[in-house]
Amino acid sequence: MSFLTATQISHVYPNGLQTLNDINLDIVQGEFVAIVGPTGCGKSTLLRILSGLLSPSTGQVALAGVAVTQPSAQIGIMFQDPALLPWRSVIQNVALPIELGQAAPMARVSELVQLVGLTGFEHTLPRELSGGMAQRVALARTLLTQPPVLLLDEPFGALDAFTRETLTAALQDICQAQRTTTLLITHNVNEAVFLADRICVLSARPGHIAGIVTVPLPRPRRWMMESEAQFGAVIQNARELLGRH
Repeated sequence: MSFLTATQISHVYPNGLQTLNDINLDIVQGEFVAIVGPTGCGKSTLLRILSGLLSPSTGQVALAGVAVTQPSAQIGIMFQDPALLPWRSVIQNVALPIELGQAAPMARVSELVQLVGLTGFEHTLPRELSGGMAQRVALARTLLTQPPVLLLDEPFGALDAFTRETLTAALQDICQAQRTTTLLITHNVNEAVFLADRICVLSARPGHIAGIVTVPLPRPRRWMMESEAQFGAVIQNARELLGRH
């Protein structure tokens, strides 16, 4: 049964630029969906619409049958910039949603710091963290209130390849353990195949769905699977759709 749905979503900015055209997407509870497409096709615009940060020109987003018209604690969102407060320690940055009035037990802060692999760095300031560690803090902060839906806008795009692979593996394990419904925007097709149950390929602007690729790989997945024929076949399917549009 669909959990997060986008129905006939189109968007035109005030300057007349149309970024999305008639997007229809149904995501079931606990599913991990990745969205790939060329630069400027409206991927980030779609994510902002799904989160309630931006109203579509036409169409509607619904979560469990309820229209999404503004940001909600039910939907966590994480961007490429971790946006940590520089004067606050790791544990203080993770706990920020509680101070802003969102419900979560303080004990969960320590649990998440451990879950994302930052034990021993609880009192470290952001300037002393690597890029990958900062993204771990941002991920823990996003997961603190246990949102049913997690939206990720290229959160690992600025990281080196090794750190990126480490964090994508950690993200997969966390989402699977918590059964979080997740949507990831990425330019990296290999990353999409590694993480997703389905890959939604958008066309060039104005973005519409060129096709959806199912990823039949078993879980848990590990990066050594990249060399397997089945992994390569899914990559080829996605790249063919990208190439046609």
